[in-house]
Amino acid sequence: MSENNKEKTDMQEAIEAQSEIFFSYVGKRLMEKRVEEYDRIAEENKDVKVPSDVHDKLEQMIAEEKKKAVRAVWTRRMKRAAKICSIAILVTIITSTILITNVDAFREKFQNFLVQIGRQDVDLIPDSGMQERPAGIPADWYGFWYPEYLPEGFSFNQAFDMANFKIILFENDSGDSIEISQFPADGSQIHLNNEVDQKGEVEISGRYTGHWIIEDEQLTLIWLQQNQIIEIITKVELNEAEKIAESLEYFY
Repeated sequence: MSENNKEKTDMQEAIEAQSEIFFSYVGKRLMEKRVEEYDRIAEENKDVKVPSDVHDKLEQMIAEEKKKAVRAVWTRRMKRAAKICSIAILVTIITSTILITNVDAFREKFQNFLVQIGRQDVDLIPDSGMQERPAGIPADWYGFWYPEYLPEGFSFNQAFDMANFKIILFENDSGDSIEISQFPADGSQIHLNNEVDQKGEVEISGRYTGHWIIEDEQLTLIWLQQNQIIEIITKVELNEAEKIAESLEYFY
């Protein structure tokens, strides 16, 4: 076995050993907390008298709910713990590596380790907390869509709230504008003037159906995307509005 392969094997074994210890501890603590909770409930209600048939039925229901609750909590906590565990192990291995190697060798090992983790152990998906918020967006905005693509010459102008609408405006030097509005879909309806001559539908990102009209030389493109209704109002061409729509990135 080559030196590099041996080092990779040692890293993998370290990860597996640390993971087993971590998950065993977390699982034990979760079960202990759950048992304590149900014991407390039982103690508080020990003097309550119920008919025997109702008592038996309740015991059966409680037993079933205990199993469901423990499974649900275990699954949710394990998903969260997996990320924490991976980071903790990464820090431990990096620290140990620094102590036994020079800078260049460490850099190579670190990069190889990230590749190994990415391929075998963890989905390395960029975390929303690492996103760089677009300039000019209000600090209290959370959960909004922002375009990565704009037609040439357009740049950010302003962003503001109007009722439950989030509105972002872009302009060019000629005074042309692109307005992107977004608002919750719950209880809302899409309204377009169907009496205009120019209207139709387009497919956005292969997943959403956009409805568009052109009225007084102004294009309105509107569609439902996940739980938001998004509307683009502009005088740019329809194909440019489609590009904007398909470039929208969600910021948490």
